Amino acid sequence: MNEVEKHASDNISRILVGNKSDMEDSRQVSTDEGRELAEHYNVRFLETSAKDCKNVEEAFTMMTREIKSRVAITQPKRATECKNKNIGLISNYRNSSPKNLKRSTSN
Repeated sequence: MNEVEKHASDNISRILVGNKSDMEDSRQVSTDEGRELAEHYNVRFLETSAKDCKNVEEAFTMMTREIKSRVAITQPKRATECKNKNIGLISNYRNSSPKNLKRSTSN
């Protein structure tokens, strides 16, 4: 997580995924330790096993939903900013005299 925090932007989506959950006998990190670490970094936690097809698709779905929700939150703000700029342009156009418009279109 230190490397992610060091090199990534602040608004990225992150989840903590424990892989190879099917290999219980050689586990190095317990499920509880994984959950605690995820809580410490304020991220979601999921254990997966490609061998058992356990939670692999769920991990991708979880990340996709996280990204989609962030985009949905930032998108309306951008649309409003553009809309306000267009209103300003329309207002400036309406306040312009025909003489100024002719001069600007002939250049």
